[in-house]
Amino acid sequence: MKTAAGIKTIKELEKWLKDNCYSMNSYSINGNIINEGHGLENNGGLYQWYYTERGERRTLEYFVNEKDAVEYALEKIKMDEHANRNYIGMYKTDDEAEEVLLELRKRGVEYWTDKIPYGGLNDWRTRIFVIGCGIKKVKDLIQDKQKQRRTTSKDKGDDSAMAKEYKLWFKLKRLWS
Repeated sequence: MKTAAGIKTIKELEKWLKDNCYSMNSYSINGNIINEGHGLENNGGLYQWYYTERGERRTLEYFVNEKDAVEYALEKIKMDEHANRNYIGMYKTDDEAEEVLLELRKRGVEYWTDKIPYGGLNDWRTRIFVIGCGIKKVKDLIQDKQKQRRTTSKDKGDDSAMAKEYKLWFKLKRLWS
């Protein structure tokens, strides 16, 4: 991990996070868009550390200078044990998950897993996350969204809400490209 000493600006913080392979999905630093999480921005010379969820944004702290704001944000991010976990996939069976975990161990990549009730208490899925820059060693193991959506929605049939949502998402993605 590269040292965080000397980080004084939002741009330097963003670079440090990316250099250390922090997932930018939960942190809006220097304007990247997130659906849910924390962010830091300069709003008319006043720096704001905020939390956003479901379109609602709450400012948690204000700072009069960038250096103090960046130090605060960096400390909060480093304290978040999930901040440097990079999601690589969700697996329906233990055998599927174990195959991926075995490959991660072979490559010497640090990982973290959990099990969540995906479709109710009788439908558990294993999620696998790679820690930090280990993500660079496993790009070939990352489930693509299309495959993952098919895997997790096939039990529900093509008319499921998830399948319809995916089809809409795919159409929008093509339009935006």
